[in-house]
Amino acid sequence: MQNYLKKPFGIIFILLIFVGCFSHPQPSAWAKKRKFRHKGVFHIVKKGQTLWRIAKTYNIPIQKIRAANQLRNTHQIQAGQKLWIPGARKVLSVPPTCPPQVSPPQFFWPLKGKIIREFGQYGLQHSEGIDIHAPINTSVKAASDGRVIYAGSDLKGYGKVIIIQHNSGYSTIYANNKENLVKAFIKVQSGQVIARVGGGEGGEVPYLHFEIRHHHQALDPISFLR
Repeated sequence: MQNYLKKPFGIIFILLIFVGCFSHPQPSAWAKKRKFRHKGVFHIVKKGQTLWRIAKTYNIPIQKIRAANQLRNTHQIQAGQKLWIPGARKVLSVPPTCPPQVSPPQFFWPLKGKIIREFGQYGLQHSEGIDIHAPINTSVKAASDGRVIYAGSDLKGYGKVIIIQHNSGYSTIYANNKENLVKAFIKVQSGQVIARVGGGEGGEVPYLHFEIRHHHQALDPISFLR
């Protein structure tokens, strides 16, 4: 069985990496309790808003907002927090910097078979996906609609592999193929046959190595497959 336990840098470079929206620790409630003598308004932070975007929308220097709310850095805000905007006359609508999170695509099993290696930790190593045992030449199907961004055999430890990019930053990886049936840069539909199961040489059982990733992060496929 080939080694898929160490994170392959080739996979990371092929997959697109985006900047996500992160939550931050709850700041002090100081700004909520203090009585202000100067003009201003309370702005309630919404998901995806940043201090930089809030300052730009209100046309108030970001340093003044930080000082008025005793913020140590520009990342110290989170959704639901009240911010005092000194000098503002009315509450304004602030567009989110990060797009709202969307649900992942529906993923279906790429083939039927017994799982012979699960996702997770194996001693000091980590399995980035699952291995599904199936007879050699079994059809491998696309788990969801998407676009093939790689089809080849240049990724060390993966044999012949196909990578499909899906909506919302998700991608699926199909490795240890005997034959790739699709080429890069074409669109595929869920359930479309894209490869044949390989392996079986030297007494090794044939299997498909399957991964689901969100951006570059490997996820447990079992949590997504239907």
